[in-house]
Amino acid sequence: MPSGVVGELYTGGLGLARGFLNQPELTRQRFVVIDGEQYYRTGDRVHMDADGLLHFHGRLDDQVKIRGNLVETKEVTAALMAVPGVVDAYVRVIGASRTDRTLVAWVVAPNLTERAIRNALREALPGYMWPDHVVRLERLPLNSSGKVDWRTLPQPSQSDSQGGADLSPEQQRLAEIWSEVLGLSVEAIGPDDSFFDLGGNSLRLGVVLGRIGARLGVRLSFADAFTARTLDAMSDAIIATTSTAPPAIPTAAPDRPADLHPQQRSLYAIWRANPESVAYNIPFRLDIRGPLRWERLRAALSEVVAQHDALRMRFILDGDDVRQEPMGAVEPWFEYRDGASGEAVESFVRPFHPDEVPAPRALLVQLSPDRHALYLDVHHIVFDGVSLRLLVDELLDRYAGTFLPKPPVRYVDAAQWCHDRLASGAEQPDESYWLKQFTDVPPALALPTDHPRGSRRAVCGSVIRRELDAGWIGRVVAAARRHRTTEFASLLAAYVAVLGRLTGQRDITVGSPVSGRVHPDFDAVIGMFVSTVCLRIHLDAESTMADLSAQVDKCSREALSHQSYPFERLVKQVAGARDPARNPLFDAFFALQNIEFYEFRKHDLDVSVELLNPGTTRFDLNLQAYLRPDRLVLDLEYATELFERSSADYILDQYLAVLTELVDSPGSPVYRAAIGTSMTSCPDFDF
Repeated sequence: MPSGVVGELYTGGLGLARGFLNQPELTRQRFVVIDGEQYYRTGDRVHMDADGLLHFHGRLDDQVKIRGNLVETKEVTAALMAVPGVVDAYVRVIGASRTDRTLVAWVVAPNLTERAIRNALREALPGYMWPDHVVRLERLPLNSSGKVDWRTLPQPSQSDSQGGADLSPEQQRLAEIWSEVLGLSVEAIGPDDSFFDLGGNSLRLGVVLGRIGARLGVRLSFADAFTARTLDAMSDAIIATTSTAPPAIPTAAPDRPADLHPQQRSLYAIWRANPESVAYNIPFRLDIRGPLRWERLRAALSEVVAQHDALRMRFILDGDDVRQEPMGAVEPWFEYRDGASGEAVESFVRPFHPDEVPAPRALLVQLSPDRHALYLDVHHIVFDGVSLRLLVDELLDRYAGTFLPKPPVRYVDAAQWCHDRLASGAEQPDESYWLKQFTDVPPALALPTDHPRGSRRAVCGSVIRRELDAGWIGRVVAAARRHRTTEFASLLAAYVAVLGRLTGQRDITVGSPVSGRVHPDFDAVIGMFVSTVCLRIHLDAESTMADLSAQVDKCSREALSHQSYPFERLVKQVAGARDPARNPLFDAFFALQNIEFYEFRKHDLDVSVELLNPGTTRFDLNLQAYLRPDRLVLDLEYATELFERSSADYILDQYLAVLTELVDSPGSPVYRAAIGTSMTSCPDFDF
């Protein structure tokens, strides 16, 4: 790991043991081979400073992932011990799998009720760290060493649960949907619990809304759901709504070409105009630790392609229009190498030709007997971020021989349904909303650049990264909960503040992706659904960081509720004559990647996923924030034809400074004295 970044300590050398006696499974887990050398995984979390000294940060055993959030059990214990009246406390996770993990607190507090303990924790900790069960004891059992003997602790009962009591039939049905999406038991959900405090986010909320439509027959908007955050309030909103769920997706004949999804049209035009570009390739790498058979993995990828028609789609020019048609049988390109040079990996990402089926390409590189890197590349016209998670999950399941049902609809049918809805005028409310937001063309972002802007949009790019420890995730989550917003709103607000301070502008538009999966049947379909929304923020001289967060939150909630309207159609209605040197409507982009599959264990394989940059960019600046299990990762992609690396470094440093300001001092003004810059062409602003 880089200096200052926390990682797990491995030890090796001549003094290393051979393994655990008569425990081959434990030996396989803890003794690993890297580049031909054996190491022992200590489980200690450390970082190395510039002088080579190791600093201890506790044990991996003390960190667990609950409902998609990383929880330090010792931090929960410390919060309990800080409650007046608590004599002793111990916190542990019970349950083996991700879906049945629960956080349990055993507490010695003779004069406190369970409700008093819970109320105190609600003031001290974010919701995802609240124990699912609180078990009150007269004393904690200790072993001969004076440590808590956790094996003899009593198991929690139904009465120890934080929720599940006195739910109405409507609340019970909604709690069942929440439990499936959040990965916790129904008993752990109470009527006053907030969806976001329990680990929810906008992506998971979209899945919840889809299942509400499919099972309860009503359509609840994102805006209503964000307002009605608790189980009780959301249940009341469902009862009150008069909107019905969307109808089932009709199925077309297997051999009939279909219209493009509205989001595919602009991608196809860009692809056809510059077929040698890789700007819209989506390359990524799976780092796989564990025994792997490459022939079996190749067969699994072929099965995934056979299952999902988007991955074997051809595009047909029909006069002035373009249609798409799934091919019956397509074999993905797959190559296996026992070690590979950097040049070989770089050459793996190459253009997809518009006249050929853009089937996935795969390169599997064996790094050691138990370490492989699987490189995959797919064109954006048939693929998006949710598709990436679906593909990785299904690929590993099929490799393990797990039976998987077919998706409820084909992508070609989903695309036709979306096309027909737009053509019929069903998206008129969304159109009205966006035209109201953009009664005029937003001003171009006047970022100071190191090089003059050319006559064509900059497409060459690079990425710089910052990795922040898990404490940062807790700070951002806590700030969002204090202001009743989301992590997305907090992270984007800091970005808007930096852009505002760099440019002096108070009318700022930032692009951001939304899933576009507006029908519950789309959840398990691989294909291109993602849409871009333009978040337009208007600020004044007195705006504080808290004001900015609230406005960003409101704007993003409304955008999610109106995400069906295609970005390209909005551009045609608003932008008029385009500047070929700029992206239409916005120059800066932001995305929060919280799909939660970047590091996981499945079928005895440890897997991490890393998106790759092929040396291109689609925007002047593109900030991607990743909520990883143990850290907050920030990637700033920048146009190298406009910015030097030092300037991009500076912008990212300023972002971290402003994010600190937003989290710690939300009452501070957005616009203040100039922040200065290292950019060669940027004067000293005085706001």
